Amino acid sequence: MWFNLGQYKIQFVPGLVGPFLEMTLIPETELRRATIPIFFDMMQCEFYSSRVSSESFGDTKRNTANIKAHFSEFENEMIAKLDILVEGGRGDEHYKELFGEIMLDRCENHSTMRDQGMKFVKTVTRLMERLLEYRFIITDENKENRMSCTVNLLDFYSEINRKEMYIRYVNKLCDLHLECDNYTEAAYTLKLHSKLLHWSDAPLPPLLKSHKYPTCQTHRELKEALYYDIIDYFDKGKMWECAIAVCKELASQYEEEVFDYKQLSLLLKKESHFYDSIMKQIRPEPEYFRVAYYGRGFPAFLQNKVFVYRGKEYERLSDFSSRTLNQLPNAELMNKLTPPGEDIMESPHQYVQINKVDPLMDDRKQRLSGKPINDQILRYHRVNDIQKFRFSRPIHRKELSGGDGDNEFASLWLERTVLVTSYPLPGILRWFPVTSTDTYQVSPLQNAIETMEVTNKALRDLIIAHRSDPTLQLNPLSLKINGIVDAAVMGGVTNYEKAFFTTQYLEAHPEDAVLINKLQDLIASQIPLLELCIQIHRQRAPPSLMPFQQRLEECFAEMQNHVESKYGKKTCDLKFENAKFVTMRRQFSSASTHTDNHRLSEVSLTSSEGSRSRVSSLTRSQVASLKNFATTFNFSNINSSNTLGRAAVSHHGSSPSKQHSIGSPSVSSRSQSMFSKTSSSASLKGTSKRDKSTKEGKRRSSRKSDHESSSNVKAAASSSQWYTTPECELSPPVISSVATTTVFELRQELTPKRPLRSEVERERRMSRPSSGQFQTSSRFSTTTILTTRVNGSNTTPCSNRDSIGTTDSTASEEDLIPPPLPQKAREADYCNLPDEPDSVVSEPVRLLTPRVRNKPPPPEPVEKVSPPTPPPKKPALKPSLG
Repeated sequence: MWFNLGQYKIQFVPGLVGPFLEMTLIPETELRRATIPIFFDMMQCEFYSSRVSSESFGDTKRNTANIKAHFSEFENEMIAKLDILVEGGRGDEHYKELFGEIMLDRCENHSTMRDQGMKFVKTVTRLMERLLEYRFIITDENKENRMSCTVNLLDFYSEINRKEMYIRYVNKLCDLHLECDNYTEAAYTLKLHSKLLHWSDAPLPPLLKSHKYPTCQTHRELKEALYYDIIDYFDKGKMWECAIAVCKELASQYEEEVFDYKQLSLLLKKESHFYDSIMKQIRPEPEYFRVAYYGRGFPAFLQNKVFVYRGKEYERLSDFSSRTLNQLPNAELMNKLTPPGEDIMESPHQYVQINKVDPLMDDRKQRLSGKPINDQILRYHRVNDIQKFRFSRPIHRKELSGGDGDNEFASLWLERTVLVTSYPLPGILRWFPVTSTDTYQVSPLQNAIETMEVTNKALRDLIIAHRSDPTLQLNPLSLKINGIVDAAVMGGVTNYEKAFFTTQYLEAHPEDAVLINKLQDLIASQIPLLELCIQIHRQRAPPSLMPFQQRLEECFAEMQNHVESKYGKKTCDLKFENAKFVTMRRQFSSASTHTDNHRLSEVSLTSSEGSRSRVSSLTRSQVASLKNFATTFNFSNINSSNTLGRAAVSHHGSSPSKQHSIGSPSVSSRSQSMFSKTSSSASLKGTSKRDKSTKEGKRRSSRKSDHESSSNVKAAASSSQWYTTPECELSPPVISSVATTTVFELRQELTPKRPLRSEVERERRMSRPSSGQFQTSSRFSTTTILTTRVNGSNTTPCSNRDSIGTTDSTASEEDLIPPPLPQKAREADYCNLPDEPDSVVSEPVRLLTPRVRNKPPPPEPVEKVSPPTPPPKKPALKPSLG
């Protein structure tokens, strides 16, 4: 039927390519042999068709000047339909072989289409081979094999310049990476698509459109959308350097082409965040592994091939080997790195060889070495954008040692292999095939030189790291120093001396004289580096490591004397500044002697755990010690009219009860002016409610100011316990001047805040005599507190319990019967006498926690009775107001 169409065949090309291809893929040999030649006839129809649409097929046969001379439309349709049908399950190896046999035979016998025809047939054959591999792997649970097949198709479509098919498999590969959380590889995959686009407003051709971005209609729109996804994937993969490069290219477009400053501002903020992440966030360095697949039991794209894999975060050799072998249940792991023989490579079984390889920075990045660059930046360049890798295999060759045959350092040769991959890692895959291999041997002397260079570089890196960050752990530094200076295990430089620094070795290898001098210089250069490391270790080691530190210093001193006497003394360009001495401000309250000598209040210090404040009076010995302490200071510069305490009060008039100065006369005489005895009972009983409320308001205001002052004192004390300062700056309490008067500043954390108590108990405590003994009554008299004028400011004196002259009370707070009054007190005060002596009731004193606040009881009615008469032998002393 097809051959009966005649000159109308061209009307069905390429429309009927798909249906005919679907028919030929039916697994029937005779049907295939009959229908495959139709494709060659379609190629001829398009090849001889006219470039001018008005001309027919017969016109071009008479005049060959206007023929097309190609069959691109047929070829594109054939490749597109073949990809869809084979992936859908059609076709097999037999069809691939039969198609190649029939089509090659016809193209070879055609004089005009021979070259183009044979090229097309080979292309379709290679495509079917890769498609069949992809179809075989597509159902496999191993996503890495699916990625490999996808990349093979990507490379093929890129080679034949089929952009629409190329973009199709780019999106498939990106989706596979996202399923495996390979964000870095997904970003590199999308970059393949972005490279096909331009920064222009030209409309997108159908071949470059992507189903993921249906709204993008121009090159610029699609490329911008791809770039934002690429930046996001690089950020998730912690490849911020790559994200910054994409940001800079996009920012130049916003700044110079489209002038979109709003988007530019957002993009620059994101770029700034990437720079911060580089310097502040921790990125694990990935390791690289060599995997060799030997045997015919593997798929064709793996048979007898070697790959370099990029490990995942924190994945080591044992973890990687387990993961790889779990994906290959029929494979056998080879325990040696020796190259396999033909029996293994041609075996129908599966053999795997896995070992770790070291990345090699290229010459362009070697310029970063030796510069004062932050290690966070250098570590990225050491393990990224790498295309060369190496590994070494030790070989013992005693016949070539030339020295002491029993010394393993003299006979330890290395077989070093350098691998070059097809693309740098990381890339669109986490692995790439090895394209070239170079193997050479390293002599024992060269191996020793490399070992010393690596060790010295590691010491330099540790010194720089500890100099820039004092909070680093000390354990790596300790292990490194101990492994070098303590030669109990490996023997240290003594093994090198026995192996290479002998006359026997020099006679056997006179050409190694330069290398021997280099090794000696490296050994001598290691001493100043070790000295700096031990100095750092001494400054930062805890007391528990002092025996270990002494051991290190002893071993280093012995090693230093030995090396410097033989190879000379070297200097180091690195300098480590001496750390400042970290001292602790000694708290006077921490020792009992300081507490006894310097406590100014009977309120003891509260612990940080919130224990209750204990209230006690100063003993006579404490009073004498305080007076003794006060006499040690020079008061010659103090004005006689204004004492230290008054100067402090004038400066801090809001809360004078908290400004206790050492040795102030106002402290010793405070009890004289603390309370005034009322001369008549009428003044006591006639106190109005307004006066009471006024006094209550003053008390509340005083308590509030006391609380604020206490908080400030505590905050200042707690924030200055540890600080860095020279020891000479730690001095006794500093004397500062306030209003031309010298005040001694206390460096002791006082706790002036007393526990909260009820108002009744507060009245009782404020009216207590200096001895601490009192009588309680059901009715308490109201005490009028006189205000003393000091330096022009009104202050309310505190209770007489702050007086230095008071003595300790020995009465228990649980006793119901009060003890007798003292014989005679220097400060007479009768303001605490009860209104009714007949109804004397002694109540036990309760110490309340600071968290409890009792509501004051309502005032009781007071009967108008005459006040008690004071005893005649204790006349009242008038307090001096001057």
